[in-house]
Amino acid sequence: MSDPLPHEPPASAGPRSVPSHRVDMRWHGALGWAVATGFCVYLAVGLTVLTIVLAFVLGEIGAAALMLVLALVLGLLSWALVRMTPRYSTRQGVSTDGTGVTLTQEPKRWFSGRAVHIPWSRVRRISKEVVASQGAEGRIVRYFIDIELRDAPDGAELPTWSSRDGDKIRIQSKKVKHAEILGALRVARPDLFAAD
Repeated sequence: MSDPLPHEPPASAGPRSVPSHRVDMRWHGALGWAVATGFCVYLAVGLTVLTIVLAFVLGEIGAAALMLVLALVLGLLSWALVRMTPRYSTRQGVSTDGTGVTLTQEPKRWFSGRAVHIPWSRVRRISKEVVASQGAEGRIVRYFIDIELRDAPDGAELPTWSSRDGDKIRIQSKKVKHAEILGALRVARPDLFAAD
């Protein structure tokens, strides 16, 4: 009988006895959504006031045309924001246990949900990356966890805070969640991490 591949528990062992752990990712990325929503509300109020003022100047026909344009503009601006709303408030997160790691965004209202389970047997290595860049608002730091797979990821839709990058699945998170997710992954499979 051949030795098991590196980073794989022996086949006879079955799923490892690892306590399950879940890291909540609810509201991840919601700040940008909230700012965009606030801007749309500000724009809607401003355009409504402008329409009312111009109604007195242009008369009823001009006001009706402006109201139609206003409704069209606000509808287009808010459609994407309304469509994204459930993604931020739904129950979602990263779960680990003896069978693998699961990335989940549960269904809510018109959002159909997204879930991917990655068995430990498919994971080659887990690594982390911190990327700092200079932006208009100052220094921006992004935190990533890469789950490198032995084969190409399947076509299942990933939660919005994760993405495919070649043969790996990349999880983006805030600093606190980054440390918590790494901790959960280390408890479950410390052998998958390269030496720091």
